[in-house]
Amino acid sequence: MKNGLLARATLTLVTVLALASASGKPPQSVPTIRWSPVVGSSCGFDTDQIFPAEILALATRRVQKLPANYLGDPNAVLGVRIISSMPDTHVRVSIRVDRLAEETGFETTIPEANQQYEIWPTLRFDTRGLAGIRESFPTTAVFSVSANGVPLGEQTQTIQIRSVNDVPYACRTRDGQVRDLSYLFAAFVDENHPWIDSVSAVALKNQAIRQFIGYQGSPQDVIHQVFAIWNVLQRRQVRYSSITRPSGQSEAITSQHVRFLDETIEASQGNCVDGTVLFASIIYKLV
Repeated sequence: MKNGLLARATLTLVTVLALASASGKPPQSVPTIRWSPVVGSSCGFDTDQIFPAEILALATRRVQKLPANYLGDPNAVLGVRIISSMPDTHVRVSIRVDRLAEETGFETTIPEANQQYEIWPTLRFDTRGLAGIRESFPTTAVFSVSANGVPLGEQTQTIQIRSVNDVPYACRTRDGQVRDLSYLFAAFVDENHPWIDSVSAVALKNQAIRQFIGYQGSPQDVIHQVFAIWNVLQRRQVRYSSITRPSGQSEAITSQHVRFLDETIEASQGNCVDGTVLFASIIYKLV
């Protein structure tokens, strides 16, 4: 509870006046700073949850245009909101996440006074660690800020780390609109999985088709290739399963449990998204 309250508090730069006076700087050159941590998402609102699937899926996404008050990594999920009473304030923001991300710093300049800015460092997440999270758990994020070289202290916030299988596919934005995030499902498509080669081998052995030629043949040839893949999955008795419940809940974010390709294969079952991911992985590789 204390961490939650502290995370929503703001800090005012009061000790700087004494430091500035000791260094001979006039008091009026010292800005007053207010800042608070923020845990964000693709919908741009505050939350207390982090989705590893989202972080991994968007790690290399390029964003062409950002709001003027957004400084830093457009794919980041942890940052700070900050307001300075003076323009051109040099700010350094550092963030670390226990068990998941080393401390990462980001320096920038706030150009305008009395305007709220969001600063988002590129966190050095342990990506293998993120990919291996199968159960939701809480952890602590630590935020620290300095302005014009003067430390403003640190704040902590407890956040919930969701399973990597939990994929957010819709969310409600700050203005009440619903944003489609279903494109994140595509991150589970794995055309390089070694099991896919066995699918093509079995399809050829069953003589469902003579060869996989992709789109080099007629539209009918493509249909035959897709049928050959479906036929192999049918013979391996991959069945539909309606299990979709994620490891946690959020009032603003709708998510679904999605299996990795090898999990669907080993369990011989999958929900609608699991089956789509499996089929897309095979077709992307073979066709």
